[in-house]
Amino acid sequence: MSSVTTTFSAEWLSARRAGLRGFTVALLVAMAGPFAVAQETPVPEDLAEIVRDLGSPSFEVRSIAQERLDSLDAARLGDLRRAKEATSDAEIQERLDLAIERIQVELARRNGLRGEAFSHLSFGPFGPGRVTVHLYAPHKASGVVGVHCVLLFANEGEGRVGIGHQSIDVAALPAASFQSHVRQDRSRGPVMCGNGIDYWWQDRLVVEDFALAPGETRVFTFYLNAGFGSFRFGDDKQVEIGVRLSTRLVRGMRKGRLFVDWEPRTTIELDPATDGEAAVAQEIVELGMRDLTQGEKQRLRYLLATEARPQERLSPSAIQTLYEHAAGRDVELARIWLGVIYSTRPQEEAIEYATSRIRSGDPTPLPGLALDMPRDAVPAIFPFLDAKSPDVRSEAIQALTWIEEPRPSERVAQLLADPDEWVRLVALRYVGALRVPCGDKIAPLLKEWEGDRFCELLNTLVAIGARDQVPAIVEQLPRNRVFASSILRAVGKLGGPADIVRGYLDSKNSFERAAAVDALGDLGLAEEADRIAGILESPGENHMVKTAAIRALGKLHSEKHVALLIRLAKDDSSFRLVWTCEALGEIGTPEAVARLLDIARGLHAPAQMSWDKETIRSVALREAARSLPADRAVPELAGILADTGVLRRVREAALRGLAPHGPAGAREIQKALDDPALSVAAMWELSRYSAPTLVERPLRVPWPYVGERTVGNFLGHLRAAGIEVTVEDLGTIEETHIRPREWPLVSLEDLLNDTCGLGEGFILVDRQVRVVPRARAVEFYRSLLLADAPDRR
Repeated sequence: MSSVTTTFSAEWLSARRAGLRGFTVALLVAMAGPFAVAQETPVPEDLAEIVRDLGSPSFEVRSIAQERLDSLDAARLGDLRRAKEATSDAEIQERLDLAIERIQVELARRNGLRGEAFSHLSFGPFGPGRVTVHLYAPHKASGVVGVHCVLLFANEGEGRVGIGHQSIDVAALPAASFQSHVRQDRSRGPVMCGNGIDYWWQDRLVVEDFALAPGETRVFTFYLNAGFGSFRFGDDKQVEIGVRLSTRLVRGMRKGRLFVDWEPRTTIELDPATDGEAAVAQEIVELGMRDLTQGEKQRLRYLLATEARPQERLSPSAIQTLYEHAAGRDVELARIWLGVIYSTRPQEEAIEYATSRIRSGDPTPLPGLALDMPRDAVPAIFPFLDAKSPDVRSEAIQALTWIEEPRPSERVAQLLADPDEWVRLVALRYVGALRVPCGDKIAPLLKEWEGDRFCELLNTLVAIGARDQVPAIVEQLPRNRVFASSILRAVGKLGGPADIVRGYLDSKNSFERAAAVDALGDLGLAEEADRIAGILESPGENHMVKTAAIRALGKLHSEKHVALLIRLAKDDSSFRLVWTCEALGEIGTPEAVARLLDIARGLHAPAQMSWDKETIRSVALREAARSLPADRAVPELAGILADTGVLRRVREAALRGLAPHGPAGAREIQKALDDPALSVAAMWELSRYSAPTLVERPLRVPWPYVGERTVGNFLGHLRAAGIEVTVEDLGTIEETHIRPREWPLVSLEDLLNDTCGLGEGFILVDRQVRVVPRARAVEFYRSLLLADAPDRR
């Protein structure tokens, strides 16, 4: 693979043509891969004539030949490359190079490349065939031009080449960060080491299989960070663009691989946006009124995500028209405009409009609206279950699952036999989530599905309690030994035949033995407790089987083996100690609870407990709390809560244990509101379990120690519990505790949207929270955003 980087402009191209004679500059380096294809067909006669005339001693003949060369379009790319290989004249090769480059630039510009100057990277050729990958990016980018690039696939050979399913990643990092070492990480892409940074912006495009005829090209456009807002121009002076893709190439019976890694990269200089660049509303209207290519959709997303927010310059009726124009033609584009409606109109108006569209038979708003849809409008979703499009059917099922709507359960259960596999899968998740008794419709899929989906079938049968389908599940054991452990656990949870489970206790497969032990515990076979305890005392047994044995003794409430479990809690490894604590909690004898409390306080700690002290001790306290009698639970847990020497997560477990104990527990939790280490956890426990007891004292929100999102969620819980929150309760918010980049709108967005009624909102005035009409709150925030305050971002 070869790579060449070039930076040039339109003016450079014309000047370069005028000064060709006397020197040669190679723009593309063609390095043949192991499967490179030799010239198979002659150069077409017209192009061969042009090449001859380019070498004529007559200036007039050369000029005419150059004009003919400049008139060729993208369909002649393959011919131009063959002509270049067929001639040995360096000057003619350079002229042909420039013609090839001109055509590729025109293709890139038609697909979204912007800016006067741009950079070019070339990768390949790759075989079989001659497939070359070209990356074009603007040399400079501003707020309107955007950080973007165009990726062009070109078939430079003679035969048709198939390009397999691929995931294309394009990434950008601040150029300054590359002063340190770049480590390639398969899961995250380029990650900075040393003194560099470890954040980057990435755009990913999953491309289905496609084929390229000789001379044909395929173009993809990427706007970096288009889905999450624009780059903050001015924060960094430069960014570097890199691309990574890996796919297969097929030509006839021959196969090859196309692989491009992040290196090398091309640099884009960032210029701050100007006032004139914000006027792009007309462009987004023009984009909205026609069918868009992939690159144009990327451009539209980018424009809508810029800080200039050009969509706010459009009237609500204009945006609505753009949405309705796309709704029946391009679902992806329609959902872009639907997102604009949600972001530019008041929430209640946007929901009302989207609901009206669903009532009229438009399924486009389904994925984003379901949870906010008025209950009386939910039946409008039901007809979509019979839609011709499998995408619409699956989206309707998913929406009904999110809102837990049981009325169409019989119809959804019938869709378990739908021709589309994805529809069958989402229907399965619906019946599992809503516990729809339809095991007879699920069982036939056991013979068809494999892998993770087979396990999902088993889990769904367990969730709906399909005991009548145990024979069908057992039938899968000989056919599907790979998932025998999952089948055994399902049999145990559904009360299946114990003899089949016992038969796997002597299996050579440790996964199957562990599953059989788990199943015995689920079946409640107390007579097997001694046999299971023997597994724990067997020195050569697999650790996974021993862990299952610990769980099984807990499920069987085997008081006889508490001493064995306590011994394990003293000497066992940290990995199994969590399960040992849970088993002791399940049994719940005074001896077991005493041992759990000792572990929670750090007394008699196991020698190997250094692995994760907080987790193990918090689990021990949780299990002890649920077994303690009420008159003893509150003082025990309050003592641990007040002990600042105890690990923080253990004290949080004490908070969770106190919450179910009514006013007595709530009084102890309220004391933790003043503790910076526990204030957030205390707020959550009070709001979830004991909110009605807050009348005993004014609520003080510890702003310096909690995030605005936490407070917003907390206040939302209080409102749901019927607790009225006054202005005085919210106290004072110090600006120093609010992240500067999020001040003022994003910081209190949750308070404005989630915790208030539709007609009111919170604002800050002189660092005090005030409740005002929503319109005034929005106006207040907008005025702050538009002000030239030093901390505005």
